[in-house]
Amino acid sequence: MKSLFSENRLANILSVLRKSSVMSLDSLASLMGVSERTVRNDIKEINSHLKECAVIELEQGKCSLRIFNGRDFQSSYTQLLETQDLMNSSSIRKKYIFGK
Repeated sequence: MKSLFSENRLANILSVLRKSSVMSLDSLASLMGVSERTVRNDIKEINSHLKECAVIELEQGKCSLRIFNGRDFQSSYTQLLETQDLMNSSSIRKKYIFGK
């Protein structure tokens, strides 16, 4: 299992929202070290991974995680934890760019 400080930002966002019932968008962006727009885009991507087992709702600058099916959510969460997304990893991104 990856730690909160890994480079898998999608899993990190989901981990934070699992622990906090509600978090402001600006706090989440600061914690991740990215812009609010980036967090909004990440939330859209996370929601597409979660399908219908859970959803991250964003309303009036507040983010909250609603889980509808615990077993399917855990499976989706585990997949996100194990995924190393190239565009979310600065070190892998650098290696890719310099490799080209």
